[in-house]
Amino acid sequence: MIGHRLAAAAFGAFVAFWIARAIFKWILDVHGTAYLALIAAFVLAGAVLGIAADLDEDRRSSDAPGA
Repeated sequence: MIGHRLAAAAFGAFVAFWIARAIFKWILDVHGTAYLALIAAFVLAGAVLGIAADLDEDRRSSDAPGA
């Protein structure tokens, strides 16, 4: 169970990092400390959303008939 949550957090953080990098470095051309702070915020939010999605999936599978 904990492995699933860690994997979900890692995947969410990875996806959020690449989305944030595309937005802030390639599109908006943000540099320096602001860039690092925005990347960190997106990575943290991605990890939280990954865990939330995993929890929701667990809840939905336990609510399914026949489970």
